[in-house]
Amino acid sequence: MMERLVGPAIFLGLLAAPFVLAFLFRFLFLGGRTRWWNKIKARRHERASRSKRISAAWRIAARKLTGADPDGEAISVQSDGATFRVEPIGPGGLKVRVTTTGECGIPRSVKIFGSNENSLEAEPVRGREFQTGDPEFDRRVALAGDPAFLLAALDRDLRSHLAHHAKSDEIRIEDGAIAWTSGSDILNSRGIVRRVKLVRDLAESLRDIGGDIPRRLADHATKDRVLGVRLANLRVLNEKFPEAPETREANRKALRDDNPEVRILAAPFVGEEGLQVLSRLATWAPKVVSSIRIRAFRRLVESSPRATALGMLDDYLENGKGRRLLAAVYECGRLRHRAAVPKLIAFLDSKTPALSAEAACALGDIGDPSAEQPLIEALRSGRGEILLAVVAALGRAGTVRAVAPLQEAALWPQLSPNAKAATEAAVAAIQARVPGADRGQLEITEVAQNSGGLSLAKDSAGGEVSLPEREQA
Repeated sequence: MMERLVGPAIFLGLLAAPFVLAFLFRFLFLGGRTRWWNKIKARRHERASRSKRISAAWRIAARKLTGADPDGEAISVQSDGATFRVEPIGPGGLKVRVTTTGECGIPRSVKIFGSNENSLEAEPVRGREFQTGDPEFDRRVALAGDPAFLLAALDRDLRSHLAHHAKSDEIRIEDGAIAWTSGSDILNSRGIVRRVKLVRDLAESLRDIGGDIPRRLADHATKDRVLGVRLANLRVLNEKFPEAPETREANRKALRDDNPEVRILAAPFVGEEGLQVLSRLATWAPKVVSSIRIRAFRRLVESSPRATALGMLDDYLENGKGRRLLAAVYECGRLRHRAAVPKLIAFLDSKTPALSAEAACALGDIGDPSAEQPLIEALRSGRGEILLAVVAALGRAGTVRAVAPLQEAALWPQLSPNAKAATEAAVAAIQARVPGADRGQLEITEVAQNSGGLSLAKDSAGGEVSLPEREQA
């Protein structure tokens, strides 16, 4: 039965095949080809329309900027001795680059680069000499050059504009020239003209302002809303123009600043009034965190006459606690306060490792001979928390008596590689500082406690160790 149906089925299939193929060709191939062709034509039309829009935009922009049709693709505008050239770049000329030539008045040492965050991180020119203190601006824009000039030129409005446009555009200033490249497509004359005006305004803002720098820095230090900017401007003002009248007036105004950090920075430059401000911040000023109190105390000690500062340190050593006591101990070492040595020696046995370590450092800075034996005893006590501080102190102030204890400590099995290296460095420092304290030139001598002590051997006896003769009982 099935064999009889095979022949008619093949015959019917052959008859239907041309109709099936014609159907597939017409409704699949020809229809798909038509849709594909329509898409191509639409893209060509859109490209041609966009090209016409861009050409019209450049003609209108040229008329607005120069009063004439553009001669070629670029537009050049003369202003104050400088030439501002704007030209299309990128595929289809959709982006705009504005560059300057001629004398813009921008110092050649100034470098500014602004772009989106990822480009800024990868930009080699960003080797930052300093920051303005404005977090949003510093995240987007890198600076190099004279800090006084840049801080004076970058007022709040200019920083805001640069940071805003650096989110999309690339802004580069170096060798006295500006290059501003749009990051988005520019399809109208308004965007072209706006970029040229931005570059022109930027060049005007960055012209060499010469003798006006102290006044601008003083204004920013006292009026800017951003704390970091006030601090940066006041710091540079005091460093670069300490004798300028604007500097003295800015420091006086800064003493009334709401933020204690600004008052601490300004106080040393205002005489007795500034010392009073530091004293209040260091002692009883309300709502002032501990770190600010410590900084105020250190500035107060640095700025006060030596006798006054040492008196304050004695008071803090006697009555201070916590971080203030640590700061006082540090200042004793910095000022070489020899009268504080007995108190500092007592601190070596403190149960607070940080205080003992700070006291050891201070004793090393002071270099009083009476502190050497207590430091050696602190070394032999094996307190790991203060070991490095004691070793460093002996390296700075120790004599030949400290060499053997340091060499013994270097052999301790529990000693870390860093501590061992520090111990060996301390021994080398003593040997370099004390003539004749090289290895093989030490002899054992008798001391008051009838125990062996170290002293220098004579040069003729170099390499020998001799025992002193003891009287027979």
